[in-house]
Amino acid sequence: MKKLIPLLLVLMSVPGLLYSQEQDHSASHPNSIKSGFYMKFGPSFPMGNFKGTQYVIDYSTMPDDTVKTFDQPKVGFFGDLGYLIYLGPAFAKNYLRAGIDATFLSGGFNPSHHEMQDGENKINYYYFFGGQKFGPVITVNPVDRLMIDLSWKLGFYAAGYNDDWGYTMAMQEIMMGIRYRILAFSINYQLGKIDYNDFNKDNDERWADLYSLKIMIGLKF
Repeated sequence: MKKLIPLLLVLMSVPGLLYSQEQDHSASHPNSIKSGFYMKFGPSFPMGNFKGTQYVIDYSTMPDDTVKTFDQPKVGFFGDLGYLIYLGPAFAKNYLRAGIDATFLSGGFNPSHHEMQDGENKINYYYFFGGQKFGPVITVNPVDRLMIDLSWKLGFYAAGYNDDWGYTMAMQEIMMGIRYRILAFSINYQLGKIDYNDFNKDNDERWADLYSLKIMIGLKF
């Protein structure tokens, strides 16, 4: 009987030790993944077919179809303003949290040079872009205030080049970002097509590719 008493005391102390360890672990890794506003800016590098000159046939000018030229773009500049909205509590012992990456305003430009028929004169044209994009995000908080964000977004984008205007409702973007406290860095790969129909559904479709790699830095509050 006397031998059972120490054994019972040990068994009774096990739950307390486990609870204490769990509390210590939670205290050492608090929930630091918070919702907040962000703004990021950086260069935009043309990718895929967008790296070169694109030729789009305008069938609305039949019988003499016109070929519209979208000249090769140069490195441009983009900016994003948005909000990370986390849904529900963090999980996996506060290491992970999921939510929505809502970019309320995204816009930028890429310059290009249009050669005239004489091959000597060049005119500076610009691709202009603007829109919104939304999608799921998951954030990993491995240590301290270091955050790793992974997101996929889908949204509306309008574009203009020379006298041609258009839009798409299915612009996609894949993003991987790293944040430390309020500093933010991300690599964004954008992919989609713009229908340069001058915002007129009665016009024939005039699709041109828009693929770009954006390297962005900024702040997240």
